[in-house]
Formats: sequence, structure tokens, C-alpha cells
Amino acid sequence: MIEIPYDEDMNTNLLNDSLIFYYVLLVIDCVTRYKDFIFLISKSSKKVVRAFKSIYDNSDNSLNWSWKLQCNKGTEFMGYMTLLMNEHDVKI
Repeated sequence: MIEIPYDEDMNTNLLNDSLIFYYVLLVIDCVTRYKDFIFLISKSSKKVVRAFKSIYDNSDNSLNWSWKLQCNKGTEFMGYMTLLMNEHDVKI
């Protein structure tokens, strides 16, 4: 998760849809080096998990559910993320 600093003088409406994005969820497959990202306006655990799922469920990208997820030791998203990873047999 990457935080986009908010500055009134800087336009963070990156998709021209009147939303101000504060975060970017970046997913990188360490084996294939394929990457994808999604902009977020909130980092609530439900929204992050929904965004994560939308990246992997998108048939237009090359990411597949892997057998292992590498992340930092933060526990911010672990509740819903653990449920999602268990659905796809991914070890955290």
C-alpha cells in the first residue's frame, strides 16, 4: 500500500472522475515480475481486500492466485485478507 500525499495545490484526481485518491495498492508477482495496481480513496480493510480481489479476478491481466503472499508484518488488513487468502488456498 502506497500513500499518496494530499496537497491542495496538486491534482490527485488521477482518473478524472472527481475522486481524490489517497492510496495505491500495488501487487507484484515475484516469479513473473508482472505488476498491477489500483487506486483507493480509503484503506479500510474491506476496501483493500475488495481491490486485491478485483486485481486477481481481472481476466485482462496475467496475475494468478499464487500459493504464497509476501507482505510486511502489519496486521491492519489481516482479518479480511486472511479470509480471502484462505478462499484461494494462499499461505500468508
